[in-house]
Amino acid sequence: MHSMTGYGKAALSQGSLRLEGEISTVNNRFLDLYIHLPDPLRFLEPVLRKEVEGRIHRGRVNVTLTDLSQSLEAEYQVNKDALFQIAKDLEDFTEEFISSQGGPMLRLDELVKLPGVMVPTLPTIDEETWQTLAMSVVDRALDQVEDLREGEGERLKENLLEKLNSLSDLVSQIDERAPKLVLEEKDRLNKRVEELLSANAPLDEGRLENELAIFVQKAAIDEEIVRLKSHIKSFNETLHKHGPVGKTLDFIIQEMNREVNTIGSKSNDESIRSWTIQGKTKIEEIREQIQNVE
Repeated sequence: MHSMTGYGKAALSQGSLRLEGEISTVNNRFLDLYIHLPDPLRFLEPVLRKEVEGRIHRGRVNVTLTDLSQSLEAEYQVNKDALFQIAKDLEDFTEEFISSQGGPMLRLDELVKLPGVMVPTLPTIDEETWQTLAMSVVDRALDQVEDLREGEGERLKENLLEKLNSLSDLVSQIDERAPKLVLEEKDRLNKRVEELLSANAPLDEGRLENELAIFVQKAAIDEEIVRLKSHIKSFNETLHKHGPVGKTLDFIIQEMNREVNTIGSKSNDESIRSWTIQGKTKIEEIREQIQNVE
């Protein structure tokens, strides 16, 4: 089981090329992938998208590639267009400046320092070389992301199992208490019969039996308990499966919540009501945790 939170960073060089990749992932209901590339590398987006989607299935994913090649073995050439434009802009007042100062306004070594005059150039690299380098960088960053997501996923699993066991204990208490409710109601009706007999009041045995039958029908929570136990078992099994399980867990927890709500609405017993409130609290804690499960 994997968490949806992870981070990875890698950088590789090949000849004069150097590429850095950074990948971050956070919670999201579906896979929401954003790829940020330098303009010359935009042609790589489809192949990189396919690679990421093959390894990450859920979450908001940001992939950023940065071309650091200019920091290595970069050569420079004069941007003549920029230099000519500067000269043209200076032409209107050059004569006045020379006459008042006795020299040119800027020296050549000062001109080349102006923005846009000297531009870095890199050798032209074929797309296949760029793709090979980019894929290697992304794969290494993805390895780190997966390691973090797997480690966090194991911690999440332990926490969820602990909460699931607590919920299971509450269900066992409800299951043990439920049959006693019918016996208690039967005792209550028997006492009522005795009171009526002692007072020589008319007794309608059929009505008393009907009241007990109605109580049993309304208060019966056997089916809900059976389904709830089944959901707990299914949740436990899903936690130990490989691959994305977050959506399945989310569905199961919704079904659990439905059964607990039904039990609470059917029962007037103080103990069962207390246990169902605790159960709903535990279910909500589980629901919050699985929002970060892939």
